[in-house]
Amino acid sequence: MRITKKLVCLLVLCSLSFLLFGCWLNDDDDDQVWPVTGAIKLSAVADAGAGSFAATLRGATAAELRAAAANKFQARVKIGGGRPRFFGLDLSTDNKKLTLDATIDGVNAGKQQVTIEIVASGVADAEPILKTIATATLAAGQTNSDSITNAPINYETIAKAIAYEAWTASGSKSIDEFTPNQAALNTLAATIQTALGASIDGTKTLMMQRFKTKQKAPQKRLPKPRLQKLLSQ
Repeated sequence: MRITKKLVCLLVLCSLSFLLFGCWLNDDDDDQVWPVTGAIKLSAVADAGAGSFAATLRGATAAELRAAAANKFQARVKIGGGRPRFFGLDLSTDNKKLTLDATIDGVNAGKQQVTIEIVASGVADAEPILKTIATATLAAGQTNSDSITNAPINYETIAKAIAYEAWTASGSKSIDEFTPNQAALNTLAATIQTALGASIDGTKTLMMQRFKTKQKAPQKRLPKPRLQKLLSQ
């Protein structure tokens, strides 16, 4: 009888050990943190068109002027409604193109809308000079590398971004779903190009006084006739 009791106790202890060991293994799996974010790789080219990006530096060499112009601008990137992040830019030898090349980690997986703005360096809450809005789709734990590649930033993308932000549905729909009147968009792009001038030096922005006095409304809104043409389908 004693031997039988001992065997029963031994079996019970072995069973408990097996159960506890199994629970420990299961708990280990449950506690593991799986990635729910990814990274966005961005490359974009801001094009001054017929103009150029310039800096005033008296008595400077061409190389010094180019370096000063490059340092005068930076890229401000916003993903969705998140905080802005700032990146340096490379200036082409002809002073006509600013290039952004950056990777942003910790971005929520799924489709994200990305706003890229060219702003003056060292200016708090700087108004955008040039801008574009694009989208990228991320998989958790991976780096997106193909949705935003060599994204253009030019007068046409600026016009579309401004019109999209004035669109009443922009809070619930992405820029991919925005199809403004192309003729009116081209007219606005030409107006912006003329307003910024041939030399983009950071002193003129998209929210400059001439736009504000024309429309007598909040900065991001367009003059009503132009806005109606852009948003009419």
